[in-house]
Amino acid sequence: MNVRRMPTALVLAAGLTVAAALLPAGSTLGGCTLRGTGGDLVEVELAFAGAASEGGPLGVGETLYDPPWEVELTEARLVLGAAYVFPPAEIADRWRLPFTRRRAHAHAGDDNLFAVNALVEWREQVVVDALAAEPTVVGPVLGEAGVADIATVWIDAPRGALAGPDGPTRGHHGWVAGVARRGDEEVRFEAGLALEDTPLSQRVDRIPLDDGARIAQGSRVRIEVLADTWLQQVDFGALVEDGALEPGDDGVARPMAPHPFQRAWLIDFHDPDAFRARVD
Repeated sequence: MNVRRMPTALVLAAGLTVAAALLPAGSTLGGCTLRGTGGDLVEVELAFAGAASEGGPLGVGETLYDPPWEVELTEARLVLGAAYVFPPAEIADRWRLPFTRRRAHAHAGDDNLFAVNALVEWREQVVVDALAAEPTVVGPVLGEAGVADIATVWIDAPRGALAGPDGPTRGHHGWVAGVARRGDEEVRFEAGLALEDTPLSQRVDRIPLDDGARIAQGSRVRIEVLADTWLQQVDFGALVEDGALEPGDDGVARPMAPHPFQRAWLIDFHDPDAFRARVD
């Protein structure tokens, strides 16, 4: 039996006709009018800064051990390579055709773990000094207006001049220096942390935004790094007792991975609770 195939052009035309009929009023299939969330295109800024998790001084925290060690950081930096802001999943689903898959768009971009298109996407390297008095501001970047739900950041390996041993993170994803104290005991330290080159290690998802946060023209997305939480899992007492934090001639301990110091630091370094985000 001879079966005649419908020309490809007719198949595409038929598909576009059905798609147009399913679109919300005022939407088209051309250009950027059909978007992941249906919002207008807007310009926004991003600001990266340090913050205190409990409202105290920047970079001053405690370990989780009893009795705790007080940890005062004098340096706390990390390299970010991307940041995204996502809408609630249910809003993005309203603007997606039933036969299309979730995907990134040129003006917004990357999908999160729940396959929701981003409202805002920024992909450039920046070093965040979590102890600096002023934020590092980038942009403007093009995004989409709409309700914002969560943010995602990508902790990146430094490139170019940032990757050198004299760079702000000494060639690592993150860098800390400071002093830990408990009673008469004191440990001065400095160390770097390198992550595995995998999305699971470098991507921090589900950083919550305040209820009702909205992206609009001129918005500033502020992403804060809570460095005072980074070392709360480090058991300084056990490391000193085991001789694992022996100071050098200058009195500073410099643990190098693989080391219990870095393994404990890693727990909170890329935890969503080590970040905070809001839209101003």
